Amino acid sequence: MGTVNSEHVELDIMNQHLVNDTVSSRSAPCEMLSLVSACLLLCWLGSENARTKATFNEDTICKESCAENIGCPFSSIRNNFGSCPAGGFAPSIDIPATTTEPPPTTPDPATLPYFLHNINFNNVTIIRGKTATLDCQVFRLRDRMVSWVKREGSSIQLITVGSNTYHNNEKYKLEFVEPNNWQLVIEGAEESDQGDYECQVSSHPPTIRTVYLSVYVPRLEIYDGRGELITEKYYEVGSSIDLRCQAYHVNRDAVVWSRGGAPVYHAPDTGISVETTAGRQGPVSRLRVKSAAPSDSGNYSCSAPDADTATVLIQVLDGESSAAMQHSTNSSSTTRIAPPSVTTIISLISLSLVLWVRC
Repeated sequence: MGTVNSEHVELDIMNQHLVNDTVSSRSAPCEMLSLVSACLLLCWLGSENARTKATFNEDTICKESCAENIGCPFSSIRNNFGSCPAGGFAPSIDIPATTTEPPPTTPDPATLPYFLHNINFNNVTIIRGKTATLDCQVFRLRDRMVSWVKREGSSIQLITVGSNTYHNNEKYKLEFVEPNNWQLVIEGAEESDQGDYECQVSSHPPTIRTVYLSVYVPRLEIYDGRGELITEKYYEVGSSIDLRCQAYHVNRDAVVWSRGGAPVYHAPDTGISVETTAGRQGPVSRLRVKSAAPSDSGNYSCSAPDADTATVLIQVLDGESSAAMQHSTNSSSTTRIAPPSVTTIISLISLSLVLWVRC
């Protein structure tokens, strides 16, 4: 007599109890998850073929047989619960993967740092050579760090971290003003210092305030009455001298005229007029001298703080001097060749005919 497999005996007994318990409840819903799972478990354990165990999900005969025992068609099990996962113990259940990292948390806005008036962008304009001060007032900083960087396109240049400066140019300094202002100070700002500066707080996500620094260069230019840029100009005695100084990035009241180093003021009684008006590109100061005399010749300069002085040489000439200057100017120009006269052309033709007859 062959040996009795104890595993099969135990499984047969469990299967019989399962069938007896479910025959009386065939009207129960087919979505009895525990019953189906136990049935499929018994079916898997009862297989003597290792291959069948390894490919239990593909063995629908075992599933259908088990389903018939509980009085529920396999198609209903498939439709209601889906296919069994690996091992065939139960319908598919998504189990989150274990991780050692803490779950991501959304920071409470009430705990995040913020800037004064919640303004994250600002413009600062200064004149070349002056000191620029960029403010960064941070509230609710706590144990976070404040840094200043300069952004140029996709590149970032680190300047300060906390109270330490990491730039090799000594013009950059960090000054902390109580209670919460982290100021970046740029001494003697040049045009190359113009651009975007970011005050960054090491929160998550980072809190950033951008300050755009504009560095203007004051400039002065002198034009004549016709609007031509000049550095030298000749006038005849009795004519009017008319000069205009165009100022860029200069205050209206800062423009000053001088001749030979001596200031020139508005004095209508002496025929000198100085008027400054607002132009589209900056203030325009106009100097006019009526009935100019040779004594009015000299270097006229237009100056303003922080700007290079513009100077023009004015020469007032009498009639003879003016004619001589005009002659000198004409003689220095390219010599023009006068066209031949009709007599010259006839003489050349006659000479050519004589020479042709003799030949």
